[in-house]
Amino acid sequence: MPALFPLLGLLGAMLVPAAHAGRADAAGYLRVGTRPDFEGSGGALGYWNLYGRLLNEGPYAALEFRYQMLEQQSLSTDPWTSAHIRVEGGNVSRASPDGSLGGFLVSQLYVKAGNVGIPNVTWQIGTLDRYLGDLGLYDMRPAQIFFETVGGSARFENDRVDLLVGFGDSGFFLKPDAYNTIFTPGALARIRIIDGVELGLGGQYRYEPAVQGNRFAPHSTPGLTYENWVRGEVVESWFQANPNRRGSTFPIRTAL
Repeated sequence: MPALFPLLGLLGAMLVPAAHAGRADAAGYLRVGTRPDFEGSGGALGYWNLYGRLLNEGPYAALEFRYQMLEQQSLSTDPWTSAHIRVEGGNVSRASPDGSLGGFLVSQLYVKAGNVGIPNVTWQIGTLDRYLGDLGLYDMRPAQIFFETVGGSARFENDRVDLLVGFGDSGFFLKPDAYNTIFTPGALARIRIIDGVELGLGGQYRYEPAVQGNRFAPHSTPGLTYENWVRGEVVESWFQANPNRRGSTFPIRTAL
């Protein structure tokens, strides 16, 4: 997939040799501070789920960088491309216990290309997080898809309609220490009925296939019940039902 990043930029460059290029932008957010709560705790005030996170925020820093390989022009249908990367985290020396760069991560990394092949369509490859806006004090995002997904998407947008269709893999985000591919298709649509009134609807579907030989893939064991799995009594219950097989290997069969 990374090999496709320069290909999008090269495609845009061939289509519009005279395009403006090389513009870089950076934006960020920084919060460093400490608050005593006079109770010997962690310096937080209140409970986030009751009073909102603004009362107990800790140190945090975020920086997003955008490089426009082919600059986007207003009211133009010329192709454009840009590369984006966001680094963020909440680990700052003297305002947190350890204060190291290990507490920061690359949360977004993607390439966008617009008007390539289809007018008013923006192609995106990389991380695909997309939401329609925040809600209230808690930064709730009820209309958000692909937060955990890396892949590709296409977005059509005009004055009245905003339509997004994408497909990717969510395995590394959902199962970082036990990775298995989780295919994630989805779509999001927003229609502006009148100025100030919009209607949106979206959704995504996750499918984790069984893979022969992958111990992290979904498996099916004959005679295993959900109750025993929740209680952690799978092996014990199986040997109770099969007393003549003690000392043998517990059977695990991939569900294909």
